[in-house]
Amino acid sequence: MRQPTLTDYIFLTVLALIWASAFFNIKIATYSYGPVTIAFLRIFLGAIPVVALCFFKKIKIEAFSKDWYWFAAIGIINLVIPFFLIAYGVQKVQSNLAAILMASTPLSATILALFSALLILGGSTFYVIGGLLTLKVSNKKNENVTASILIWATIFLMPITAYVEQPWNLNPRLDSTISLVYLGVFSTGIAWLMRFRILKNNGLVFQAQVAYLIPIFGIVLGYIFLNEIITSKVIVAVAAVVLGIYFVRRSIKKKIT
Repeated sequence: MRQPTLTDYIFLTVLALIWASAFFNIKIATYSYGPVTIAFLRIFLGAIPVVALCFFKKIKIEAFSKDWYWFAAIGIINLVIPFFLIAYGVQKVQSNLAAILMASTPLSATILALFSALLILGGSTFYVIGGLLTLKVSNKKNENVTASILIWATIFLMPITAYVEQPWNLNPRLDSTISLVYLGVFSTGIAWLMRFRILKNNGLVFQAQVAYLIPIFGIVLGYIFLNEIITSKVIVAVAAVVLGIYFVRRSIKKKIT
């Protein structure tokens, strides 16, 4: 790991923007697709460009190597569970609230009344756990790790999706399908390549700073694309989350020092 450069901060900001844009696209996708189908197609579509990139760059994909269990565990914890929980939760709440909740993992002691909110908060917690597990394979190429966990997540979700939701029976709206393709290619495939690059180069603590930006971008994008109202409560909530993250991280930094 090294000290972050300007390029690293640019990568972090772009990653936050891509992840923040996922929430309003998830909301649109839920108009036609169930949460399990959204999670599966998001992962499957995300795997296609990453696997293609590995073939193009002649990078060996080690999904079925001796370390397969790490890839499988990361795929389930970091992709399958959070994608399902967030998609299920976003059905019930505004996308901007989902973006705020995703940044509130350090404040998990807060009591939340909404069941959907708890699901989204749970999804963000699994992201953190998955990030820690990723360090177990940090010595491998970024593209290989990303492709391998996407492959295992796809394998795990495929039979569940077929049994639970039978997506072939759907007659989806065009906007929902476009949003789902975006979620797969950009918010999953490209974003996960960026995430693992940041984790490998700068570590989990630096990558976790994306939590400061996601709620801000999420509120703006929800307003632009879904006409979601930015109330004073929303502003207070995002301010509280950002300040809470700041003080928690400041306290942790002091203890480490």
